[in-house]
Amino acid sequence: MSKLIIATGTTINDGTGDPLRDGAIKINSNFSEIYTNLGNNSSLLFAVDYTTSPLDTQVLQYSSATGKFAFSYPAGNTGATGATGATGATGNTGVGISTASIVSNNLIITLSNTATINVGTVVGTTGATGATGATGATGATGNTGPSGAGSGDVNSTGGSYVDNAIIRYSGTSGNTIQTSLVTIADDGAITAPFASSIIPFHWANTAVFPSAATYHGAIAHSHANGYMYFAHANNWVQIANYSDVTPGPTGNTGATGATGATGATGSAGANGATTFAALTDNASLTVDKFYLPAITRLTVTASGSSAYLFDQYSGNNNPTIYAISGTTIAFDLGTGALSAHPFLIRYSGANYDVGLTHVTSAGVVTTGASAQGKTSGTLYWKIPANISGSYGYLCSNHGVMVGVISIKDISAI
Repeated sequence: MSKLIIATGTTINDGTGDPLRDGAIKINSNFSEIYTNLGNNSSLLFAVDYTTSPLDTQVLQYSSATGKFAFSYPAGNTGATGATGATGATGNTGVGISTASIVSNNLIITLSNTATINVGTVVGTTGATGATGATGATGATGNTGPSGAGSGDVNSTGGSYVDNAIIRYSGTSGNTIQTSLVTIADDGAITAPFASSIIPFHWANTAVFPSAATYHGAIAHSHANGYMYFAHANNWVQIANYSDVTPGPTGNTGATGATGATGATGSAGANGATTFAALTDNASLTVDKFYLPAITRLTVTASGSSAYLFDQYSGNNNPTIYAISGTTIAFDLGTGALSAHPFLIRYSGANYDVGLTHVTSAGVVTTGASAQGKTSGTLYWKIPANISGSYGYLCSNHGVMVGVISIKDISAI
């Protein structure tokens, strides 16, 4: 996000500046971006110690003691080993002492060339201890020596140190110390062992990225577009955000696996029930299917919203249903396929409720007018023995879903 600037207008209260609330929103947005990029969205995790001014060639290095980044010099490379000096010329043969002895208080020294020296009497009066001489004046400060040809490595004289760790200057003690667990190996590999360690890769935009050829394998974040990049083959390659990734197509279904071996024969089942109430259903049979005996059971479905279909009248939309007075027929309305098609029994332009019983799959029973307009379960119609002629069925939602139920008088058979 680019920095949001609050419009202040041309003159005081000229009405061309941002409203107070819009200005506050821009301030909050600017601070939110800072706290998101330099912290955890609520606290800043990146801070720089400015107690000392940076010098040329210094770099920012993190201190776990202060929780800040401070400026210090990076460790130099090891200098080359100097060449071996030439062998010196052979010196003259020295004269050594072969033996030394004291005879009658005389020191007798025999040299290696057999000569003998009689030093004389060596026992004398012990002289008094001389007074301590005065401390000499402090000498003038010597000139600064030339820069060494070595790497600039700091050698330890004792104490506990971490290999390859960063050496930094402490503004508190004035000493060069090593307390950071962040290490830089000779090959440039940086190790930060704690989860709270932060190594930012933030750049304003891709135009200011360093050379991808020089820093092959490096990563960088462009604040301008919010993307991460990695350096490869002399180019900065953009890494896609999660929201940019489109799932690929579903792969083909694999081949069916081989049929497994037949399992062992199971143990004998328990004894069967001896009462109707104790029976269990293993075929999804529900009570509405056998609540009343019926001369026929018609499975009812729908052809869209244009017609009812009945399984015993296959291929016909809204067929004429034939029944006999004094018998019972059942309409199986299924388990929900007719949810938009409430089923009605009709006669002479009105609902006909006589002899109707509806049963749900859970066994809830309604009769008469309450049995009309159902979309699931089973509707039983006990056709009265004294009626005949044309009755009908109708969808209460779709007037075109209508048909005739032709009743034949049982006494005329």
